[in-house]
Amino acid sequence: MVWVNKKDNWKNMQTIISIETERTTMQTMQTQTEQRFYIAGQLEKPTYFNKIIRGHWGIENSLHWSLDVIFKEDLSTKHAGYAAEILV
Repeated sequence: MVWVNKKDNWKNMQTIISIETERTTMQTMQTQTEQRFYIAGQLEKPTYFNKIIRGHWGIENSLHWSLDVIFKEDLSTKHAGYAAEILV
């Protein structure tokens, strides 16, 4: 966590949060784990931060589901070649 050494840049930092997430892909049944870090400018119980972070990822995941299922974003080829620059 090299960035913690630069804590003077985070004047109001009160809390460093580390959460280990686990997800299983249903098609392959492979499990992946990931460690995520967050900072906060307040002191609270871990259950408070867990609720806030889970809420954020719930919104994030539902938005990506909509983009994929409704707009078929995963099938888009706009990332190929110069397409992204042309669409801007």
